[in-house]
Amino acid sequence: MKQARTFKESGFLARKRLSSILLTAFVVKPRFLILMSRFGFTVRREQIIVGSGDDSALVLHYSQSPTEKKPAFILISGSSLHGGFYGLSNHLARALTFFGFHVFAPVFNNTKDCLLKQNSLEALKKIIKGVAELDIVEPNKIGLCGESFGSGMTLLTAEDSEINRNIRLILLFSPYATLEAAIHFAFSMKSTCNENQIVPDPYLRMLFALNTLDNINPSLDKAVLRQAFLNYLKDRYDWAIDDIRNIGKRERNFFLSVLRGTDVGEPIITTLCNDAEKLRNVLSPLTIQSNLEKPILIVHGITDNVINCDQSKILAEAITSSGGVTAHFSPILQHQQFFSFWSNPWRWIIGFSQLSEIFFKTLVYFQTYDLLKRPAQADQSNQ
Repeated sequence: MKQARTFKESGFLARKRLSSILLTAFVVKPRFLILMSRFGFTVRREQIIVGSGDDSALVLHYSQSPTEKKPAFILISGSSLHGGFYGLSNHLARALTFFGFHVFAPVFNNTKDCLLKQNSLEALKKIIKGVAELDIVEPNKIGLCGESFGSGMTLLTAEDSEINRNIRLILLFSPYATLEAAIHFAFSMKSTCNENQIVPDPYLRMLFALNTLDNINPSLDKAVLRQAFLNYLKDRYDWAIDDIRNIGKRERNFFLSVLRGTDVGEPIITTLCNDAEKLRNVLSPLTIQSNLEKPILIVHGITDNVINCDQSKILAEAITSSGGVTAHFSPILQHQQFFSFWSNPWRWIIGFSQLSEIFFKTLVYFQTYDLLKRPAQADQSNQ
């Protein structure tokens, strides 16, 4: 028979339940967090150096009190665009800061063509170890959070025994299982996670094409295409339009075919998949064979139009962790943004409550792993 929770433990869980509801509200509706500034809540954001010598690296540090010793979260985004830290990750960082965490976000200035690769994985390991050595971070109280294409690297870093000892849990938003599957979704629009056809965001096709330009067609002017792709990916649409107006017809047709996802040609898709295959052994979380030991929480929107939610289904079944793997498929999350409440109020309420359960487990796991397994006293007395 399991040991029942004490009143003190039940009170602790009640406080964490309330905190998880507020945390969910701050992430889903960031303006609620902005309103807290009227009551004295401020977030200090600064760039700091972690590590030393050749292992030093630049990170963004979010905190209310930068010198106070607290638990920490490390947020890993999947692209170096927009400084690699914006949207959902930015809202989550500020919300976690409100609840007493230091939040660190790696800055990858040397990432080629915006997609994180093997050199970024090695740099990330050094960053996590550097954060663990900071005097302001409580020992063994670090959470890893990977978003989009940063999720695979987040899991891969947890294989490192030194890193694994220092972390409490792993939280993943919109993760991928293999890059090949992401490519096929981007160009074929096939997904089994949602009964309706999902139209992939052109962002993903642009990102993959940018990373394989050198291997696609030697006759194309790669310099002008690369500039046009970068301008589009960085939301400089007017510049991208000017670029394609001034480039050759073949380059223009190629850019537009990638943008629309039509008439790209099977050879190009094959080239993209072959290039992704080269990265499988170093960037696919499916290569992880060891027990990651820590709790793994996965959140993926069922209408995600960048990385389809099939990827999380595959990942949740493939990853082994004695801490448990929990996958939540959210009806209110798309990729880096949430649907409006008024789009479907009932669905939104259900999705909000489900997401708050994930954050509830996140907050509790920072203190204890066993408490959620115990029955409440009322449940014990009824047995």
